[in-house]
Amino acid sequence: MPRYQFPGYPAFLDAAAAEIGHPEAAGPARRDATLAAIATLCGQATEAEPRHVAGILARARELGHQLQAAHRAAELMVAEVLAGRADPTPPAEPARRTRSNSSPIESRGVNRSHG
Repeated sequence: MPRYQFPGYPAFLDAAAAEIGHPEAAGPARRDATLAAIATLCGQATEAEPRHVAGILARARELGHQLQAAHRAAELMVAEVLAGRADPTPPAEPARRTRSNSSPIESRGVNRSHG
């Protein structure tokens, strides 16, 4: 019987989701293949001969870095969209009409008040 039985990732995932304030994220994240691979590697490291543990954990860390990169990329994408959607004009102040955004009738020089 091994000295230590690795608990698997659900317990760690639940703790991490609670820590970031989004416990509802734990369920869908359980389907992440990279996270499952890290859990498998950590499980293997708990039972491996001491000379193999460092290599196994190095691979687990590499996969962890991939998850960190994906997480940061998600943050950057969302921030980019939010920055691009920011309306520079305050809501109480209507945008001024310019020649480029005038109506087709106004751009042809037609004066509506003179029929």
